[in-house]
Amino acid sequence: MVANSDASPVMTADEVADLLGVDRKSIYAAARRNEIPHRRLGRRYLFSRHAILR
Repeated sequence: MVANSDASPVMTADEVADLLGVDRKSIYAAARRNEIPHRRLGRRYLFSRHAILR
């Protein structure tokens, strides 16, 4: 895992799932229900590292 100081401020669903210890599908479902702050870029879901770690 990359140290926080070198980590990108944007995370993918896979990275969020690994960080939280849940399945990637759970992350997508939570994002669709607006339970996790996210942005869509085309078909991709992107998550703010800062928002996830709060």
